[in-house]
Amino acid sequence: MITNRSSGRQGYAVAEVAQRLGAHVTLVSAARRELALDVTTGVEVIPVDTAAEMAEALLE
Repeated sequence: MITNRSSGRQGYAVAEVAQRLGAHVTLVSAARRELALDVTTGVEVIPVDTAAEMAEALLE
């Protein structure tokens, strides 16, 4: 798990590069504004709104 307190751009960039390098990537993200990944990248995105939703998604 990689996390930081920012807009989410870095997390999306890491997810996209990891997928391009062959990793299976699931991105749990509260930052959804203009940061949407191109659906062709193959990164699964789980949108969340609260810290509780984030914790639940990470435990699944």
